[in-house]
Amino acid sequence: MTRRKAKCVNMWLRKLASRPRKASCIESGIKGTIEDPFEKLPQLPRTLEADPIDCSDMYFFIQQNRRLATTSPLRRHSKPAKSSSSHAATEEKYILWRSLAADLRLFPGTRQIPQSFSRDVRHLDQTYSREVHKVAVIYVAKGQEDKVSVLSNSFGSDAFNEFVSHLGWRVEIGRQHHGYNGGLPSGAVTPYYASADTEIVFHVSTMLDGSLSVFALTTRSVFT
Repeated sequence: MTRRKAKCVNMWLRKLASRPRKASCIESGIKGTIEDPFEKLPQLPRTLEADPIDCSDMYFFIQQNRRLATTSPLRRHSKPAKSSSSHAATEEKYILWRSLAADLRLFPGTRQIPQSFSRDVRHLDQTYSREVHKVAVIYVAKGQEDKVSVLSNSFGSDAFNEFVSHLGWRVEIGRQHHGYNGGLPSGAVTPYYASADTEIVFHVSTMLDGSLSVFALTTRSVFT
């Protein structure tokens, strides 16, 4: 008899476990009234009604004590996120935490300042936001062959001057010029070109007042 009761209990529990799970608070009706979950308590099997432990009074008490219905706005429950998206969200939170902890120097490694920190900061301040170039433009007159005479030219031909005028904007190196100076001294006038990611300064030999020393220090001459 005892084994039979135990078998009935097991079957009853398996039957309850096989039922689909429902939320404890189910919203129904037009006004969104929340149903009482105690109204759907599972009934005991008839074979257990003669159980030596009488629980009918407690069961009757639970069924008679009805809760007051409450209303709440209807909510749309979104579908559960996929495992991949939840994993990505976890990784993102972990990376954000690591970044915050590193910024606050909570890790021992971030508390140590390297010896080259000051030098790196100084180099960072000197780093340009755009790629910079300097290009030498040399005028060679007819019959000139030596380096000194070529770099000493203070004026060029009309064709050369027209070519130089199309290289870029004519700027004067100094406080009013906020771009790349290409190593030219203050007061020098030179063609300058800039785009979103590039700056170019043209070192024109005829625009350096024929100064061989200035041109030699600021450019690397290439003869072709």
